[in-house]
Amino acid sequence: MGKLELLKVENNISLPEHTEKIVVEPSCLTTIKQVVEHFAYSETVPELKDIAPHVVRVLNRDYSKVLIGGKSRLLMVNACGVPMYIIPRECCIHNLDLSISYRATTPTGKPTTKTVNVFNIFMESPLANKFDSVEFNPKYTGDFGTTKNLFTGSKYEASKISIKLVDKTSLFCFVTEHYPKALRFFEHLHDNICDGDWVAFQQFTAWLSDIINTPAVRPLFGVVMRSDEKGTGKSLIYEVMSEILGNMAFSSSTVDQVFGKFNAHLQNKLLVCGEEMSWGGKSETSSKMKDAITSSTMQIEPKGIDVITIDKFYRVMLIDNNEWLVNASKDERRYLVLQVNPQQAQNSQYFAAIMQNGKAIPAVCEAVFHVLSAILHDVDMTRAYATEALMEQKYLSMNSVEQWLCEVFDKETEVTLDGCGGISFTNRLKKAAIHGAYLRWFDDTRPLTKDRCSNPRTFGRKLVKLLSGGDEKILHSNNHGYLINIELARDYFNQSYSVE
Repeated sequence: MGKLELLKVENNISLPEHTEKIVVEPSCLTTIKQVVEHFAYSETVPELKDIAPHVVRVLNRDYSKVLIGGKSRLLMVNACGVPMYIIPRECCIHNLDLSISYRATTPTGKPTTKTVNVFNIFMESPLANKFDSVEFNPKYTGDFGTTKNLFTGSKYEASKISIKLVDKTSLFCFVTEHYPKALRFFEHLHDNICDGDWVAFQQFTAWLSDIINTPAVRPLFGVVMRSDEKGTGKSLIYEVMSEILGNMAFSSSTVDQVFGKFNAHLQNKLLVCGEEMSWGGKSETSSKMKDAITSSTMQIEPKGIDVITIDKFYRVMLIDNNEWLVNASKDERRYLVLQVNPQQAQNSQYFAAIMQNGKAIPAVCEAVFHVLSAILHDVDMTRAYATEALMEQKYLSMNSVEQWLCEVFDKETEVTLDGCGGISFTNRLKKAAIHGAYLRWFDDTRPLTKDRCSNPRTFGRKLVKLLSGGDEKILHSNNHGYLINIELARDYFNQSYSVE
């Protein structure tokens, strides 16, 4: 017991009483809850004119009044930079605790006390932020006129020096001298992502540079990166750009989030990345992918508001390991397809100069931004450079008859069907023989298209359609067979499909 009593005595410490009351001025309050509590515990009930300026000052940081579709809404931009249009009445209902009592008088002049929600004060105040429209417009930085602009510019300051994107040596010397922390990124982009192809690297680098320098001008093609191996650093490009762009970049592995109907989250984006995403053999997905790349507008449907059409500013990047990523037409121009070199796959030491703990290093990203902002170029951004990887996507996107002809015409010597059906391909061909050669090729090859043309009439119509163009007659058909000008047929086919 003695020890317990001693403990009580030791803890029985008398503290000096505060004799002065700490007074906080309303102008020093930074949150709306602080404002509400301040006036709730004031010695006298305040008047509304004394409350309103402080309520509006604090709410102006996160909210605005906006007229959408002829209706007044409370506008809040969320952490992703996407506008949220809130019905004021609903906001008051969900924030009943944010109400303040104030002095008032009855119609007969008697004093009384009333209660008002802070959001009602905000909507009625002439001091509240007010806009007639909301846009994401990279042509301007920040709000302009009566428009709330969701584009607020970059968090970095652009480079004050410049470099023309004309050759590898001058660019890499510039990076090494001025922004060495960005060197590994551009080495990876050139050596691995573009597999040492300068033209592909030049166009991809210009594509990235334009996001920084001319964000309001969209290129007419997207970038597709694929590799058979994992860990080749494909996603690293997006991770660096995401750190640079902040909430103006978006990535998802769900097709509907990138190409789906509910797309309001994309209205303030400059870069949209589909991770582990391909067209999946679905023509609807393929059409949406192409529209996302080339269309200059998009329709969004915010909650409680009619569908609206807005300008679209985002670029599309696709990353996957699948063999057949895009449905590429014979004159495809929408995709810069890059077959990533796997030489640094799973090399954590190599990528450590760019990424740490799964995230892009901020200092590296800032250096990459400075390089991209310094680049001047005259690269054509209206159509993608035709890489060998694009040719492969074109081939995979052909129907089986087209693929069979491609195999036949790929022979550099005299055109035969040896290895593509087992018969000689002379100028005069029997219909049954050539159809049989196609069927044997299909059964041996098993192409991904899986569209075996078993009906000889259907096969014949497709063949005639494929070889009936050009200035000279390439193919003559009658009941007995086909008469084909082999050299003209090969030249016409290769020209039509941009096959070199």
